[in-house]
Amino acid sequence: MVIGLGSGLVLALAGMVYIVRWKARRKPGIHSSVKAGFQLEQLSARLVDAQETERRSIARELHDEIGQALGALLVDLGRFSTVLADERPELKAQVENMKSTAERTFHAVRNISLLLRPSMLDDLGLVVRAGVAG
Repeated sequence: MVIGLGSGLVLALAGMVYIVRWKARRKPGIHSSVKAGFQLEQLSARLVDAQETERRSIARELHDEIGQALGALLVDLGRFSTVLADERPELKAQVENMKSTAERTFHAVRNISLLLRPSMLDDLGLVVRAGVAG
């Protein structure tokens, strides 16, 4: 009976030593996992910031450059249509068709620009970070 009790005590002590050593080895792994998760979160936030900056830039280019060019084209087509009304009525229909196409393109560019970067975000001073407006 003493031998059985002694053997049980030795096994219990050996088990406790094993568990303590195992925990000691696991702590650095848990710490590095938490650190890696934090770094991944920071990297994700930087990626979202970079995407937002790129979207804002593309949206502004579309709105400013292409929008202005199409606006100028619409003005020129309007004047050209007015001049043609009396002189060449057969060309007026073609100019009106071109004007209609330019107007649809202008609206499409504006819609794409708004989809890329809603102006409300800038108007209200909202900043997008890591997928959440804040």
